Amino acid sequence: MHQFTTNEVTFRFLLQPIIEIESTNVIGYECLSDVSVLTSHSKKDDFFESISKETIKSLILSQIKSINSLISIPEFFSVNIPASLIIDLSFIKSALSLANFNLAFEITEFDISKSQLPFLRNMMRFAKRCSGVKFWLDDFIPNNNLIELINYLPLDVIKFDKSVIRSQGLLSTSLSACEKAGISCDKIIIEGVENKQQRQSLNGFNCAIQGYYYAYPE
Repeated sequence: MHQFTTNEVTFRFLLQPIIEIESTNVIGYECLSDVSVLTSHSKKDDFFESISKETIKSLILSQIKSINSLISIPEFFSVNIPASLIIDLSFIKSALSLANFNLAFEITEFDISKSQLPFLRNMMRFAKRCSGVKFWLDDFIPNNNLIELINYLPLDVIKFDKSVIRSQGLLSTSLSACEKAGISCDKIIIEGVENKQQRQSLNGFNCAIQGYYYAYPE
């Protein structure tokens, strides 16, 4: 994969496969960004929280261009995006027109007010209707805010936070919340699967999984 440099910081694009649990087939990839050079920031999480929206826009567009250049295109690639950029009509049109593959946007942050949620829902519906893009909710845990969102927004896939697989009680509660929202197991991706025990705990679930047990991002 390629890289993107801005303000003396280099982002290296990595891909991590998403695995269908029963067949173990790769059904898609998540595009991730690794910071190769840090300036005044000692931690990557701190850095990503501090970067500007304009940098995030450039990063997303660069990721899409990089994926476009791949010879073999699987079923889909997912790219992370904050909610505020989905309601940025000019940006979302640019991103969708650029992609020549099956694109899924993973909503990683709800950096908008509650009053903007109807606009977000309408923009998601508009984008899905015009381009076929999918929208996923990233890092789901069964708290009240996120349960409201999976019932309100036109989401195609729910990705469970990596903490969910570490607790059978939390996993059961998360699956129950999705079921009540009309989201079946085949629309769920469970992140953070890192060992055989965690993988075996998912036997019988018709979901997809992602984690170091199968592959590191590369």
